[in-house]
This record gives sequence, structure tokens and C-alpha cells, in this order.
Amino acid sequence: MLNSSFRSCYSLMESVLTIKDIVKYAIDNQLKAVALCDVNIMYGAMAFYHECKKNNIKPVFGLEIKIVNNEKNYSFVLFAKNDKGYQKLMLISTKINSDEEITLEVLNDTDLIVGLLDHEGTLNQLLGNKKDLALFLKELQKIIPHLQVGITNIDREYAKEHHYQCIDVYQELKIKHFAYHQVFYLRENDYESYRCLKAIKAQTFYDDSNLTTSRNRYIVNNNCENCYAQEDLNSMEAILNECNVEMSFPKAQLPNYENKLKIDSMDYLRKLCQFGLEKRLGTNQVDHNYQKRLNYELSVIEKMGYADYFLIVYDYVNYAKKAKIYVGPGRGSAAGSLISYCLGITQIDPLKYGLLFERFLNPERISLPDIDIDFPDNRRDEVIKYVEEKYGENHVSHIVTYGSFAAKQVLRDCGKVFFVSQSIIDRLCRMIGEQKLSLQQVYNQNLNFRLLINNNKETKRMFKVALKLEGLPRHISQHAAGIVLSKDAIYHHAPLIKLSDEEFVTQFSMNYLEELGLIKMDFLGLKNLTIIDEVVNEIKKENETFDINKIPLNDPAVFKLLANADTLGVFQLESAGMKNLLKKMQIKKFSELADALALYRPGPMEYIDTYLDNRKDSTRINYDDPSLKDILAPTYGIMIYQEQIMQIVQIFAGFSLGKADILRKAISKKNTELMSSLQQEFIKQAILRGKSQHIAEMIFDKILKFAGYGFNKAHAVAYALIAYQMAYLKVNYASLFYKALLNGVINSLEKTKEYLNACRIHKIKILPPDINYSEEKYVIEHGAIRLPLSIIRNVGSKTLELLLTERSANGLFLDYDDFLMRCVKNKIGMNVIESLIDAGALDCFDHTRAYMNCNLSEQYRYAKLLTDNHLLADCIDKVNSIEVKDNLEVKLNKEYQALGFYLSAHPLSEYRKKHPKITHNSIDLEEANEYDVVAMVGKLIMMRSHQTKKGDKMMFLTMEDEYGLFTAILMPNRLTKYEDILEKFQVYAFKGKKGRSDGMIIDQMLKIDIKY
Repeated sequence: MLNSSFRSCYSLMESVLTIKDIVKYAIDNQLKAVALCDVNIMYGAMAFYHECKKNNIKPVFGLEIKIVNNEKNYSFVLFAKNDKGYQKLMLISTKINSDEEITLEVLNDTDLIVGLLDHEGTLNQLLGNKKDLALFLKELQKIIPHLQVGITNIDREYAKEHHYQCIDVYQELKIKHFAYHQVFYLRENDYESYRCLKAIKAQTFYDDSNLTTSRNRYIVNNNCENCYAQEDLNSMEAILNECNVEMSFPKAQLPNYENKLKIDSMDYLRKLCQFGLEKRLGTNQVDHNYQKRLNYELSVIEKMGYADYFLIVYDYVNYAKKAKIYVGPGRGSAAGSLISYCLGITQIDPLKYGLLFERFLNPERISLPDIDIDFPDNRRDEVIKYVEEKYGENHVSHIVTYGSFAAKQVLRDCGKVFFVSQSIIDRLCRMIGEQKLSLQQVYNQNLNFRLLINNNKETKRMFKVALKLEGLPRHISQHAAGIVLSKDAIYHHAPLIKLSDEEFVTQFSMNYLEELGLIKMDFLGLKNLTIIDEVVNEIKKENETFDINKIPLNDPAVFKLLANADTLGVFQLESAGMKNLLKKMQIKKFSELADALALYRPGPMEYIDTYLDNRKDSTRINYDDPSLKDILAPTYGIMIYQEQIMQIVQIFAGFSLGKADILRKAISKKNTELMSSLQQEFIKQAILRGKSQHIAEMIFDKILKFAGYGFNKAHAVAYALIAYQMAYLKVNYASLFYKALLNGVINSLEKTKEYLNACRIHKIKILPPDINYSEEKYVIEHGAIRLPLSIIRNVGSKTLELLLTERSANGLFLDYDDFLMRCVKNKIGMNVIESLIDAGALDCFDHTRAYMNCNLSEQYRYAKLLTDNHLLADCIDKVNSIEVKDNLEVKLNKEYQALGFYLSAHPLSEYRKKHPKITHNSIDLEEANEYDVVAMVGKLIMMRSHQTKKGDKMMFLTMEDEYGLFTAILMPNRLTKYEDILEKFQVYAFKGKKGRSDGMIIDQMLKIDIKY
């Protein structure tokens, strides 16, 4: 049996072999060891190690590399003989993928088996030329004394003619040689999928004659002696026997935090926490409960050895605050830690909200801490840069993620390679839709998909190959938030790759980092914090003492805003379903906002009505056992939070909170064996505490039910605080709030329109763009919001920079002529000026837009003549300008083209003035009660037909008016009457009634001839 060296799919787009394929081959053929030899990278090493160990097969780690030295090309395969050799492979892979030069001297390492490959490079060119070959190898032996040669016989005739003529050279120089049979696909008939993969990578078609592939990179089981000498096969077997990587090297450790007092990290942490607690509580006489909790948490941290972890997080959070970068109040279970609160890492008092440290860090189950921090998305990178500079380039790294061939992606890629019609590919992808199904599942479930695939040979062939490629890694990218730190260089534990000029990522995905001792820290960029940050910075210009973390959490105006569900732009509260819940809840205190976030999720949603009924009438609540009342009363008898479940297990059955968390996790992970064991213990302990078996079983059944979707209260409270802060800013600083919202969506026309409409509703004045006062972003001007120049069509970043620089350097534009002269000087074209006119940015010059447009060509030409011939200015005749009045319809249409929306007026508003019976708009409809009569006008954007239970056809119409979108519904009896007049983008007037949802049910409709 030929024991080959496998190249896996982690050599991206170079192999179709998965790690499971390789190990399964070894199992099926009773191999004791198998070698993974990817090119330059080690992405698959950890998955390979685990899969081999699971199946009692020895993993052998190889790495193919190329080195150019003194105009000679070397192709090597390196095998790790032991753990030190494996670490050397990680170092070499890191250097290669960091664009560092690899010298031949690096390979002089007795922990590596170094094989010079003969199928390419200088060695391949010298085969058959014994004299030059011997000289070449002698020189190389001086650098790498233990050099071997790997023989790759792809073409057997070529092998007979050349390869074994060189054996006596190898023997003379005492160079070992071994059979290095590379495998990129298992069977000969897998060649098609392999070639397709290579074609996708090369962005060419399957039959391209220039596409480089090899037809013989598969397992050769028969007549191996005709391909390789037995001696070489034996040598390869010897290499596999000699390689024994155990992965027993020390785990990574966090860097030691160097504190100012030069004392032990744990002692320093204690001092910081004690100082922080006294500062938080505002007194030297600390409440006993707080001191007891802090001492307990510190004892757990000391036992686990995580003092440096907390100090490192404290340090970069502290840096962010000093750099005036807003830090989120907390996220996840870390908000349940009093230490985090004392250090200023979180802003949530865990005792005030009944949050449990054990939910964050369980003393009965040693696990790595996980403190994730939210930063504004536009400043997150500054904090990461600080950490990189503090601890060093090789000690801080991002984490790799793999993008794979998903169902639609692989169809599109294979379709191009096999010349399948784009329309067919589009149809197939539409049938897949947004389903998270594999191609085979879609094929089995969807008859039309199956028929289209089987329609001809080309689509059948494409689909057959796509099935084999689906799921293979296609590219790598960077984990959105994760960072790892290490005391020593990370490449001692995981190889790295440089994705950009500055940023490294680990070659191993986050699944494997924890076991290597690399602790992940998440630096998350949250757009909502960017908005808060921007608003707070504006407030501080007028009020330096303002602190968003010290605002009152009982502001009646905020609760009124929540009760009215006026939550556009408010974190977590924007969806229609959440707005509906807020209207029902009529929140009166902050804790209920956290409840709302926890309730509005699949699972808990079915208990919303019970929660509301119980809140209305507390006599309806049944606590099952009196001991549960204090735990469940705050949420009106409903188990909403994971912390409540842990407390119930503690109070009712006497479990420690650590063990209670183990039960919670067992339920959420569906660990049936552990759940069963803990269930028996729960019931036994409850009975010993005087509880009845019946009640104990009933409560445990409820725990099983609720623990599956119970929410982390620490996270709910932390995110409720962000939502509350945004609501507070919206209600108290509306102009600043909407300005920040608009700046966050400057490249999204739909969101811009939505937020501008909301400004109008809230009576916030919107000022048009102005060439003299607008900036790159939205600004506040005398309480109003001024539109930026950057949203105007044709005003790109370079043009904008020219205009703003010109204005800054030489003052405001005095008049239209002055503006044109300075535009010509800066080589700003007429198309830009025309867009500025149409957007209203030049209205400040007191000319009609029609006048400026009509005379632009001649006046621009005149300005250019003056600029090019300024000495002859007196000789150049001035332009005889034509006075032109604005036509409202033309003006509005051009304004729409320049901005993407109407600003100075709206066609529908003009229509409403002439037809006062049209009394309602989309906002009125949203606020109307069910069955209220409404009269509306709007443009038809989209139509969607629907079949009733009786089989009749009805129609949902998506309409747009000057305030947003609304739904109008044609029931079957009205659809038959009005279907013939339905036309996309046509304007209609309606009369009808408010439906159960936010839509209206049409009674009468009329097509309107209006330009919109």
C-alpha cells in the first residue's frame, strides 16, 4: 500500500481533499501513520491532529516550501520529527507568510527531516546530468548536512529514463532518498473536480489549455513498484516512523502586566479593586455585601491565576477612556463580575441587578475568562493598535476565519467554469434563496431545482462537481473581533499569516486556540456606540461635566418615548415586533427594559402575554414553591434569565452556584448524560431539604424548558443600558442625536431618507446643502441640521476635498461668478457644478436654479477664458445672462436626481394642498387604531399577490409617500375591481380602514396623474 503525502483543501484552491477524507483513507487502508503536507501554510494542522488522534492514527506534519537562493530554486518538504520540529514548522510558515526571507541555513535543524523535491526547481533541471547534479548537492550539503531527496514520479517513463540514473549520485554523497507521492485528490475520477477548482482559482474555464494541473496526483494502489523503487517506499515509511509529534510543549501564557508599583499582579489587582469599589460606592465604609462579594471574586481569580488577564483588559479600557474613546457598559456574562465593575471595565453594578459571578467564571469548572468590550466602530482599531504596540508585534494577533464554498457560491463558480448560462445559474440560486440547506438537500426537496439540473449534460456535470466542492474553504479572512495575546511569540503555539501591511492573524481558527492557551479577547466595534460618542462629544462642548454613565435611569421622558415606541435609531428597539412589545409593556422602570430585550426572542416570546397579565394582576402568579418568590417576582413569575435558573437550583436544591451553572450549561448543550445525573441529584437534595418529590420534579421540568432559551441577564442589563442611553439622548438632545444617526448612514440612501423623514416628524429643521456652510458630514447650525456636500451626486471625495480646501484657504464664495472662477481654477467640471445647483447648494447666491443651469455653459467658458488669459481680462466680453424662472416640477425632479430624495418640497405635499380630503400619511397610519378610516396617497413600489384560505387572490401593495413606506391591501372583492389599474411607480389615492397590522385595507382607490 503506497503511503502518500497529502495536500489538503487548506492549500486553498489546490486540493479537493478534506482532513476527514485523508484520515478515512488511512483508516480504510489500515495505515498506522499519515502525512499532511500543505504548501506554506498549516491551517489544517490542528484539525488533522484531532482527527488522527480520534481514530488512533499517528499524524505526521509536513510543510512544502520554496526558497530562491543565488539564482537557484529549491523546493523542499519539511517533516517535523518531534514537538520542537513542529514548532520550527510554525516559525517557518509564519516567516513565509509574513514576507520574510527564508534562508537555507534555517533548514539546518536536526528536529526536521528536510527533503529536497526533484519534480521542480533547479534539482529537476539537473536530473540526468550527474556531474552538475553532484556539485549542486555537495554545495547544499554544506548548509544542510542531513539533506534527503524526495522523489516524485508523476510520469513513469520519465522516472525510468531520468530519476534512477541519479541514484548512484545520491549513494555516493550518502544522501537518503524517499518516495514523495503527492496526492491532491483520492481517485482518478476526482480529477474533474480538482481541475474545476484550479480553473476557479485561475478565473478561467475548464478546457483552457493554459490551465496547469496534473492528472496523476491521486492515490496509486496497484503496481507501486513500477512507479517507485521499494527502497524509496521503505524510506518514506521510515520517515513516518521517525516522526512523533505529541503536542506536549507548554501552553501559551498571557503577558505579565507590568504595574507602576512593581508588585505582584494579584496584589496590584486587589489594590485597584478596593480603590475602585470605594470610588464606585462613594464611601470608605464599604457595604459588607459588596466587600464579601469582592473578596470572593478575588479569591477565585487568584486560584485560577487570571490576575494578569483582568489587568490587561483594565489597561486597554483605561487607555480608551483617556483617549476619549467611549467604552460600552458591558456585554455578556462579564457584567456579572464586581471586579469588572470596580476596575471600570463595565458600568453595571452586579449586586444591584442580581447578577452572578459564577455565570461569568465558574470556580467548579476551570475555564478561561471571556471579557468582550464594545467600542465605537470608528475607533476600535485605535485600541487594538495600542495593545499591539504595548505587547509587541509577534505577541498580539487577530484570528483567522475561513470562507467556504456555500451552495449559491459554488454553483456560480462552477457555472462559469463549465459555461453554463447565467440565466440558469440565477434561476437555480433563486430557488435556493436564503435557505441554509446544502445543494443535495435542495436537490432532494425542490422538484423544479431537480428538473433544471437534470435538463442537460452541462448542468448535470456542473452540479456533480459543485457537490464535491461545496463546503471546501475558499478564502481566509479576519475574525470580526477576536484578538489573542501571548507572553512569548505566538508562533511558538500557532503559526501566523500577515493579511495586510500591519495585521497578523493566527493560521488556526478560534476552535483550537483555547487548548493552546491562547485566550481570545473580543474588541467589538458597535455602530451605536459611535452615535453615542458623537452626541456626547457635542454635548460636552457646552457642558464639560456631562457623563453619559451618570444619567438618571428613571427619566419620565425616556419612558414616554419607549411607551410610544418612538425608537427609530435606538439600539435593539427598532424592529416592528419590538415596537409592538414596547407599546404593550408601557415600561415604567429600567429593569423592565432589560426584560423586554430578553423576552423578544424565539422561545420566550410565547410568554410575553403571561408576563404582561401577571404584571397587571400579581394574584395570577403561581410560584410553585414559596422559596422561588424572591427570585421570580421581579419578572412576574416567569423564568426569563439564566441567572434566575441558577438561583432556583441553589435555593431549592442547595446546589452551589458553580454546580448550578454546570447544570444550566448541560441543558443548553443538551448533554443528556450529565443532565440525567444532575436531575437525580437535584431531586434528592430537594427532598432532603423538605421539598416534595412531585414539586421537585415539576420545577426541574420547568428548568429544563426555560434553561434551553433563558437569556444571560448580565448581557440583557448591559445592552438595555445602551438602549436607554440612546433613548435618553434622543429625547433630550434630538437634533444632535439625528445628526449622529445621519452621519452613520451617509452612504445609505434609504436610511438617510428614513432619518430625514423622522426629523420632519419631530419638527427638527433640515437645512439644504450650502456651498459656504456645508461640510463633509452633517452639522448642527442654530439648532437645525445642515446637509453635507458629500451626499450630492457627482461630488466625490476628491472634488469635495478641493471645494473645502478652497473655501478654507480663500474664504467663503462671494457670489456665483466668484464660485465659478474658483471652480475653474481648481479644475472642477461643469457636471459637478450642475449637481450642486440642482441640490440647492448654490441657492445662497440668490439666483434661480433655472438661471444658473441655463447660463452655466457660457459663464463657465467665460470664467475659463479669464483664468487662462487674466492679462487680457478687459478685452473679453462678459456673458449676457438670460433670466429664467424656476418650474417647480422641473426643479423637484432635478433635486431628486441630485440628492436621491425631495428636499425643498415634495410632489405629494403639493398634491395634498390641492386635495385637503387626503388627510393621512404613512406616520398617521402607523399611529391609527384598528378600523380607523384613513385617506392616503402614495407611489406603488412593489406588488405581492397572496392566496386566501378559500383560494381567492388578494394583493399586498408597498406604497411610498413623503414620510416613508406603508402597506395597502386589496382584498379579493376589491382586487377584481382595481387590478387593471395597478402599475409600478404609479401614484394612487386611497380610502379605507386601518387593518390589524400597520397596513390599510383599501375600499376605494384612484390612479393619479402626477409626476413623482
